[in-house]
Parts: sequence; C-alpha cells; structure tokens
Amino acid sequence: MSGNTIEKTRRRYDPQLWGAGVISAARQAAVLFVFSGLGALLAIPLFATSAQAMLIVALVDLAFGPLAWFLPWRRWPPCAPVALALPAFAMMGLATWAMGSYVGSTVPFLLLGFVWLGLHFPAWATWALTPLATAAYVAPLIVAHRPSVVVQSVFVMIPVLVAVALLVGQQVSHIERVQSMLRRSNAWRATLAATLAHDVRSPLSALEVALELLIDEDTPSDQRRTVGITAQRQVHRIKQLATGLLDMDRIDSKGGLRLDLRKVRLRTEIENAVADLAEGHIVLYADPELTAEVDPERFEQIVFNLAANSLQHAGPPVHITAEPAGPDVRIEVRDFGSSVPPELVPELFQRFPGGDTHRSTGSVGLGLWIVGELVKAHGGTMTYQNAEPGARFVVTLPAQHDNMPEST
Repeated sequence: MSGNTIEKTRRRYDPQLWGAGVISAARQAAVLFVFSGLGALLAIPLFATSAQAMLIVALVDLAFGPLAWFLPWRRWPPCAPVALALPAFAMMGLATWAMGSYVGSTVPFLLLGFVWLGLHFPAWATWALTPLATAAYVAPLIVAHRPSVVVQSVFVMIPVLVAVALLVGQQVSHIERVQSMLRRSNAWRATLAATLAHDVRSPLSALEVALELLIDEDTPSDQRRTVGITAQRQVHRIKQLATGLLDMDRIDSKGGLRLDLRKVRLRTEIENAVADLAEGHIVLYADPELTAEVDPERFEQIVFNLAANSLQHAGPPVHITAEPAGPDVRIEVRDFGSSVPPELVPELFQRFPGGDTHRSTGSVGLGLWIVGELVKAHGGTMTYQNAEPGARFVVTLPAQHDNMPEST
C-alpha cells in the first residue's frame, strides 16, 4: 500500500475526536451523551421507583450520541454544537430528579458539560447556558424538598463550574494564539531562509566573476579598478545581509538596536543604497545638500529594501523622494504597480503576517517588519499609502540629534 493510500485511509477513518473545531466539539459531545446514557441504564436497577424516567434519560442520551456524531456540522456555523448543551442539561436535571435528587451522581456530568463549553466555544456560550444549567441543578432539589443547605449549594456549585469553563476557555485561547504564532514564525523563517539563499547567490555570483577577471592576466589594467569596485559593492551587499540577521537577533533578545548616528547627505546615501539595483529603474528626487543624522549603514538598508520591494512587486520605475518636513526629513518610495489589497494593509508591518502580504520584502529577506524596526530605532515612523496607481511607503526621520558626529 502506497504512502498516499495509507494517508487517505487514515484521514478517512480519523474520528477527529481530539483537537479543536466544530467536528471535534460535536464528537466529544457525542461521546459524553453515550457515556451518560450507559450510566443511566446501569443506574436503573438502583432506582427502581423511577425506572421509567431513568430509561427516558438513557434513550434520549443514546439517541443524541449518534446524532451529534453524524450531523453535517461543517455546513453550519462553528458554534452550532452549542445547541447540544440544551438536551444534555435537560437530561441531567431529569436524571437528578429520577435519582431522588442525589446530586452526587449528576454533578460530575454537569462539570464535564461546562469543561466542554470552555474547550470549544467563546465565553458567551458559557454565560448563555448558565441559567439552564442552574435550573437543571436546582429544580430537582426543590421538587424533591431537599434540605435548604443542599438547595443553597447552587450559590457555590454554579459559580465554580462557570469559573472552570472560563478558565479552560482562556487557556485554550492562549494555546491557540501561541500555536498560531509558531506556525506563522516557522513559515516566516522558512521564507526568510529561502530568500536569503537566493539573495546571497546573486552577489556571490557577481563576486566570483569579478575575481575571475582580476585573476585573468588578459584583463586590461584600466578595467581592473571597475571590477574591483564591483567586487567591493557585492561584498557590501553580503555584509548587509549578515547585519540584517544580527539586527533581528538583537531585536529578539534585547528589544532594540544600537545605532551609529552620523550627519550625512541623504542623496549620496540613497544613491549608494540603490547602486546595486538595475540602472535606470530608480528615479531620485533629492536636494544634494539635504542632510540628516542617521546610521548610514542601516539607512541604506531601509532605502534598499523598500526600493527592491517595489521593483520586485511592481516593476520599474520606482520614484524615491527625499525632502525636509519641519524638524524631520521625509523619504518616499513610490511605485506605479498595483496597490496592496485593503485587507492586507494591517499586516504589512507585522513580523509574522498571517497571509501573503503582497509586499513582504523579497530582496534581502528582512521584510517590512525589520525595515519598520530600523525606522523606529531612528525615532521615526513608516506608513503605507495607496498611491492610485501604485503603492507609496513614507519614512519620516528626525533630521537632527544632539551631539552627533558628521561623517566624512
């Protein structure tokens, strides 16, 4: 039997009893119904005076077991199995009355019902069903004229059961959030590794060609300088990749980055940042005299990643504008492709986007999250705007800091 056949067979007969989701919730309820029904059958000889009532409880529970298991729950809303609590609590009340209001036999089932609610449904389900559960617990005690102390136990029992359900629900929600983050983190890291492998290959290939030309004795002397500059530039790109990875580690472990802030001419730094991109694809608008105090290396990362991101997803041309904005400087990276779908905009700057954000940086695998962290470390902000057509990313950075050295 092939692996695919085995896997299909396993899925076909998987009871889906454990885990989350509408099917698991319904089938766990089915098991509880069957378990309760069998318990009622076994209790009939012990409560002969109410054998008929116990038989009704057993038959109803045993009927709801297969019904809960086989109903087409996927066609209905995720909270549809909550309805199964109605007959469950009703039968618990009838069983309590049939057993002479011997609550010790039905309270465990009541507890299981609340735990089931907490495991699979929002808190509103627990609160909505609490009156029914309270009636199922109290009504048989009142009818049977049980001592007032037993009847008053509802003021302890029901709050405890509600607290258990809410506590279970909160823990389940926490586990689901952690699992979701781990899944997204693993997917993000896998994408990061694949992108890094691709991005390292390009500068390494260019570096290899440059070294071959430098080694070749036939390479003209006037060309060697140009080849050397190309090689140096590719080494710088690889260094940027390593710096980006170190930045991520620093943000993870310490929550921040140490910057080497210097006063620089923004036009020069932007030209350096995009020098490795295809010539003629970038249109730059910036006053050559415009300056700001930034970490030159990380500022180049910001510009390079945003420009490469636009080129990858929208194609040329990409317009970069740098201009003063009061005490700040404003750097705009704008393309003329399709804009980001509105439903994905809230996830653009998240570290682990839930879906395909359309504009996750593909150039060096850092993504818009790390770019945003670099901007934040400078004391700035980054926003996305629909440019109609195209997309516009706007970075605003403080133009000056106190007592910063000027780069040469």
